[in-house]
Amino acid sequence: MRSILAFSALTSLVSAFCDHGTTLNPRQNDIGETLELAFSGIGGPLEWGHLNESYRICSTGTSQSPINIHSNNITTIAGAQLGFDLPNRPEGAEFENLGKTVEVNTTGTLVRDGKTFNLAQFHFHTPGEHQIDSHYYPLEVHFVFQAEDDSIAVVGFVLEPGTDEEASALFKNVFVNLEQIPRRGLKTVTGALDFTELRDHLHKSQVFQYTGSLTVPPCSQNLAWNVVQEPLFIDLKSFRAVRKTMGFNARYIQNPPGEVNLLQHACRLMAEDDEAEKARLATP
Repeated sequence: MRSILAFSALTSLVSAFCDHGTTLNPRQNDIGETLELAFSGIGGPLEWGHLNESYRICSTGTSQSPINIHSNNITTIAGAQLGFDLPNRPEGAEFENLGKTVEVNTTGTLVRDGKTFNLAQFHFHTPGEHQIDSHYYPLEVHFVFQAEDDSIAVVGFVLEPGTDEEASALFKNVFVNLEQIPRRGLKTVTGALDFTELRDHLHKSQVFQYTGSLTVPPCSQNLAWNVVQEPLFIDLKSFRAVRKTMGFNARYIQNPPGEVNLLQHACRLMAEDDEAEKARLATP
């Protein structure tokens, strides 16, 4: 019975989307809006596309993120090829609770294919949004960069809980004052940020590249995604604390770039079912 009710609720949401239409043009190249978002149920990702006219591409775009990365069928480079430069911040950096994620505001640059992007912020998702060969990770951090022409590049690192010995000192320091910002709108300062470990990890790993989108509205496309293959480790205490503070904030896996949007695909299937049912009822 529960599964029937859940399916009924899902089809109702998809049906509402299908009835709403898909012709409005979205706003492009925004960093993303997360304050009042829901990540499940009513108002969640199935409905993002018509919560606001500028979000339409969430439901129609054919290069949406996150995706299930198939390591044997995606552009892969050595991490050392990315010019990932984040200056250390011994004094810490501004740390803010945005409601559905926590965000660190600091500086840095990314050089990809000769183009320079400036760091806007980095933030977290739990569970991790991308899958790698159908394997998901409990946490993912996104470093969001923007170039002078407003194009966006993101470097994503996947994380999983580990022992204190193998855990990243960087992320322990990021979350050291997390208890001071339990609610949206509160700000504090991180501990000292030393990005040396992160750069070293990147240089030792492979990086998966694809063209995708923001994983939150307005779901702007043409983002240069760079997902680091090898996971980092986070101490269990920090992981539990950030998971409790943010709650679930991961978008569901999207179709591979270039394929039909999953919601539009669902609409087509429902339309075909409706036509088949009408034909059946019309048969004497």
